[in-house]
Amino acid sequence: MTKYLTLLSIFLLISTTELLAQQPVATDLPLTVKLMQMAPMFVIVFMIFYFLVVKPQNQKLKTHQQLLSDLKSGDRVITTGGILGKVASIDEESISLEVAPNVKIKFDKEFITKKV
Repeated sequence: MTKYLTLLSIFLLISTTELLAQQPVATDLPLTVKLMQMAPMFVIVFMIFYFLVVKPQNQKLKTHQQLLSDLKSGDRVITTGGILGKVASIDEESISLEVAPNVKIKFDKEFITKKV
């Protein structure tokens, strides 16, 4: 499969190079015209960046904020370090987890990964 992808990419590179070599070079165009020709490319790159990076990250942030706001005492959670515990108490910025009988650890809310 990778052999075919490599051959396809080489073919596309060669055909694109030949196509660009055949077109006349527009060096006498004003700068504004050149920028207007490049504007759609910048818009497309920005849209790709937005839909592949920014939007998924925002959705992940919203779901994490929802998880943190829905937490209550007694919920079982996992931290980013992999510690499994039961929520003992919740403060404004921190959470106390009971990881064993009479053993409580205090964490920042942001380190709670998911509810079990």
